[in-house]
Amino acid sequence: MRKWKMPITDWWISGIVMGTGNFCQHTEAEALRLMDHFAEHDGNLLDTANSYCKQRPDDQNVAEQIVGRWLRESAQAKDMLVSTKGGHTLSADFAPTHIDRGEIEAELDLSLATLGRETIDLYYLHRDDPSQPVEALLDILREFRRKGKIRYFGLSNWSTDRIREAIALEKQPSDRGLVAVQNRWSLVRYNDQAANDPHLVAMDWQAWDLFRQEQLTVMPYSSLGKGYFSKYLQNTCELTEKLRRYYENDLNQKRAEALRQLQKETGYSISQLVLAWLMHQPLPVYPVAAFRRNEQLHDAVGAAAINLSYEMIERLGAGEPW
Repeated sequence: MRKWKMPITDWWISGIVMGTGNFCQHTEAEALRLMDHFAEHDGNLLDTANSYCKQRPDDQNVAEQIVGRWLRESAQAKDMLVSTKGGHTLSADFAPTHIDRGEIEAELDLSLATLGRETIDLYYLHRDDPSQPVEALLDILREFRRKGKIRYFGLSNWSTDRIREAIALEKQPSDRGLVAVQNRWSLVRYNDQAANDPHLVAMDWQAWDLFRQEQLTVMPYSSLGKGYFSKYLQNTCELTEKLRRYYENDLNQKRAEALRQLQKETGYSISQLVLAWLMHQPLPVYPVAAFRRNEQLHDAVGAAAINLSYEMIERLGAGEPW
């Protein structure tokens, strides 16, 4: 799989980042095989989180445990980078996260032990805590760097204004820790009013323009929009009412028709075109994608080899660059 140099870091990152949030839907053997296949395709960044596969606050960090076993036992794991996340308080009513320095360091220490790493390559705050100044939260992450527990850090589900402030506070390039953002983004435009969790943050025009100007890396989750376009264009029974509620809108209808035509013209799959559109943005983008089967993984990693023309990108965007 093709790789690109990630700004600020010395890493060359594969075009697709493998997400692990669905590992609780696999047997462990299936998840381990998928990571082997990802590495065989030259994928080199796994994305996980302390909260993945937790249904209740007292549940264990199952996804991290599976990733940790693979990192320790697989011959394919030698050069794999890992990102994980902390600071996401699980609650039935989606109450805002409260980030406490001691609690999140204990969570980070658990992630380090579970993953079998002395240092986390990329560590995200999984949620923002707007009750605290941005500087105070960055200071926590900077302290983790000074202690050698993380190499770089990122922000997930943060608003544009708060990210802008974080960027302004991290302007010294010689020791910049902030290297990435992970918010929801796909060619499939999400209906924000359908969100169950109001603290999830999607890409918008202001964020897109900020990240483009700053050339800040984005590693978007839900990059395939739960396969909505494939299911819509194939009119499968998997196009559930929930998916319709999340993604049915005029823009997506226009983009679906553009995808239909480009699939006929190019022979690329719908998923490949969706991912390639993200990778052709005028900013560094590494889509995070989770897979149920090796066939899906094989199809997705092929997107990194696609070259879209400017005209194709414009057609897929259907009048909007983001």
